[in-house]
Amino acid sequence: MSKALSEEIDRLSVLVDELNLTIRPEQLDEHKEELRHHVENGLVHNLRARLFTEFAKNIENSQREMTGNK
Repeated sequence: MSKALSEEIDRLSVLVDELNLTIRPEQLDEHKEELRHHVENGLVHNLRARLFTEFAKNIENSQREMTGNK
């Protein structure tokens, strides 16, 4: 989990770049909130996908070990 989190943190700039936003100084607080929301949702989505894949691999490996199929 910590490796996946660390890798996703390293990719935060990608999430920020994905947000196509025209910055207006008078709406800076709104832009900050939108960016925070976008990054948070992207990070959660990416981590879920990575962890689900690892979890599925572990289940598959355990099933193989239990049935003797390697």
